[in-house]
Amino acid sequence: MILWNLVLGMGNDGAAGLVLASGAKARALGLHVIAKLRGYADAEQAPELFTMSPALAIPKAIASAGFEQSQVNFYDS
Repeated sequence: MILWNLVLGMGNDGAAGLVLASGAKARALGLHVIAKLRGYADAEQAPELFTMSPALAIPKAIASAGFEQSQVNFYDS
């Protein structure tokens, strides 16, 4: 299975296309794999606090990927 997603930023800074597939499927289709999804997280708050949700989700995503915050060199949301 391949999932096609459109990832939108919090502001009006554009968008990016994303093809999400297993490594086996990508190889079977002859695609060049450039990244591996190691972890993810989500967070929710009251609607008026939505801009602060990344501050809750980022530490969870780092832990989910098996990293520590001290290993992260750059943050962008």
